[in-house]
Amino acid sequence: QKIFRNGISVLDGPGGAAAGTADINCDLEVSGSLVVENDIRLSNVYIYNGTSAGAVTLDESDFGKSPVLLIGPSGGQTITIELPTPISTSNKGRYFIIKKTTSTGTLTIDPTGLNQIDGAASVSATGQWSFLQTISTGNPSYDYVITANSGFS
Repeated sequence: QKIFRNGISVLDGPGGAAAGTADINCDLEVSGSLVVENDIRLSNVYIYNGTSAGAVTLDESDFGKSPVLLIGPSGGQTITIELPTPISTSNKGRYFIIKKTTSTGTLTIDPTGLNQIDGAASVSATGQWSFLQTISTGNPSYDYVITANSGFS
């Protein structure tokens, strides 16, 4: 176990500015606050905090194999989560729990390509704390099935 009491800085941006990625391959205990300006990926949770009014699309290259996505659009921002292909063998039975953490902006869930989520091309939410749980069936007739929903339509 490593304890960081004075923070962690990644200084590989232009002019030594904070930027880049820090890989921490140990238990992490933070004494005080943890500020995330853009996104953070833990082994099972991906957290994204919007920073602009522009549209953003997040996909598997962003959230990896994390099944829990906590997404916070800022201002009038629209964030789209593009779920991976549901009918591939590696994604059969894969589930996602997606929660909108802010009262502003729109969060849209849109499966890759022509795939659907409960028969729809996409679902969206604008309310804070809206959440959706979905699972990939591995069956091209069903794609993603919503198993729990509050606020998405």
